[in-house]
Amino acid sequence: MGNLFNLNSNIFKGAKEGKLSSVIFTLLSPVIIIILSSIPVTLIGRAIFSFVKDIKFIQTYMYQIMLILNTGSAIIICFLIVKFKEKRSIKGMGFGLRKKIVSDYLEGFALGIIMIGIAWIGIILFGNSLFELQLKNISKASFIMPFLLMLLAWIIQGASEEIMLRGYMLPVLGVKVGPKFAICASSLIFSGLHLSNNGITPLSIINLVLFGVFAAFYAIKNENLWGICALHSSWNFAQQNIFGTLVSGGAVYDSSLIITTYLENNFINGGTFGPEGGIMVTIVLVVAITVQILQSRKK
Repeated sequence: MGNLFNLNSNIFKGAKEGKLSSVIFTLLSPVIIIILSSIPVTLIGRAIFSFVKDIKFIQTYMYQIMLILNTGSAIIICFLIVKFKEKRSIKGMGFGLRKKIVSDYLEGFALGIIMIGIAWIGIILFGNSLFELQLKNISKASFIMPFLLMLLAWIIQGASEEIMLRGYMLPVLGVKVGPKFAICASSLIFSGLHLSNNGITPLSIINLVLFGVFAAFYAIKNENLWGICALHSSWNFAQQNIFGTLVSGGAVYDSSLIITTYLENNFINGGTFGPEGGIMVTIVLVVAITVQILQSRKK
């Protein structure tokens, strides 16, 4: 598949410096990072609940705040591992400065919405589902502020998973064991991190692995993390706050442009796991991966 397995991609180059961690540590790193990040988040969360007595504020903003704290802490810990344990540059994780940073990010953000949007259209057409526009609420401050804070939370959350899996694990395993192993392992572990989510099914596990493969290909092909961080963030943001569906088994959020209702749970709409548990997302991801492979062969 050409450059998709090429260690000369900038995604892998940064991992050729410094003192890389062992393969075992690298494979366990997402769990280690999540556990370590939960300590300060728990303390901060308790502090917030102790000092903030406004129940409406907590109901409106606590979800976003905790998501930002949880995933933001994971990013910081991952950066600390790279900087101080492995003595490497954070830029080498795929964050090198380049002229196309803004365009790479915007392209990835748009592509994430388009991909999940195609799956959502399929769900509405064939998944026994209905949708309702929430246009009357868009101009209200009670909608706008939680909506924008949720967007920020998804930007950080999407980046955190990409930094752990495609910014750290993928390059390190690629250099130590090989790109094929790195792509497979990082994708399987990405899927494994969601096994305790509500509504998990064999099809949703397959879809998560497919997303991991697609994300790895996208990062390697573009030779940076900017685009895939944006794509991952907009993919989740669009599911919850544009189309009003579940995100990997999470709760439906009030501040959504559209509310989608499943008249029945089935393999097309993904049931209680959301679109990622349905066949429409499978089709979208298989097509996206195939396009990546064909583009790579042309190169």
